[in-house]
Amino acid sequence: MIISYQLYLKYNIPIIFDIHENVAVQILDKSYIPKFLRRTTAFIYRTVENYLIKHLHLVIAEYSYKETYIEKGKSLTTILNMPDINHFRPYINNNRNGHEIFYIGGVSNERGLDITIEALNLLHDKGVDFFMHFIGRVQAEKIEKLPIKKFSNKIKFYGRMDLKDGFEISKNCIVGLSVLKPIKNYVESYSTKIFEYMAIGLPVITSNFPLYQDVIEHWNTGYCIEPYSATELAKKIEKLILNNNLANTMGLNGIKCVNQSFNWTAEEKKLLELYNRLSHEVTSS
Repeated sequence: MIISYQLYLKYNIPIIFDIHENVAVQILDKSYIPKFLRRTTAFIYRTVENYLIKHLHLVIAEYSYKETYIEKGKSLTTILNMPDINHFRPYINNNRNGHEIFYIGGVSNERGLDITIEALNLLHDKGVDFFMHFIGRVQAEKIEKLPIKKFSNKIKFYGRMDLKDGFEISKNCIVGLSVLKPIKNYVESYSTKIFEYMAIGLPVITSNFPLYQDVIEHWNTGYCIEPYSATELAKKIEKLILNNNLANTMGLNGIKCVNQSFNWTAEEKKLLELYNRLSHEVTSS
């Protein structure tokens, strides 16, 4: 950002600052930062950021960031981080069945690892057949501490994988999980993952944040649950495993939702319009 600021000052070149995370808010929930330092660290970050972005054109990835960044830069444009339909087309499955569960992304308790493990334990004790795929970065020592010994043959941690290889596995799955804890930045931001799941016709189980409910429940593409309830998560997984017709109906609804409303094609137009406007300003100045 500092280099961009220097370019602006020297050459008056329009600089776009792409904001995909509300970092100052995230700092307040970072476990590796001592609690007594978090507010001070967040304040310092926000102060420095506000100074540096004064002459930049801001692109925010969530509508919820607008309140924070309005009137902070030279302009403000919201470009949602939505899936490219063409990229995910090879992984569409309109005839889902079986008992496999899919997750892709960072693997942590903040993203529902602990609750998912509890839910899988409940399913195992009930005699429900399942196989859980965790695709994403996770610390080996964290896996070693998980209470999964009695169903370790029904769960696999792949670590980081190429996105294509990861979603190839999703073709055999009946449901995709994105059960995030109610951390402020999660509650106010779309989980791109849920739209990727919907793009391939995979039913979604996610957190019951109002932002998510407005999409998932309106389009009937899956379930929104209390993010600390392993019991509710287990029940919804079991329901989809035992009812393939329901899973396929939700999957088709998801494809329709993404194709009509939540895709990169629509967002790309706004970004190209911004590029064209800034280019015109440079050539006409």
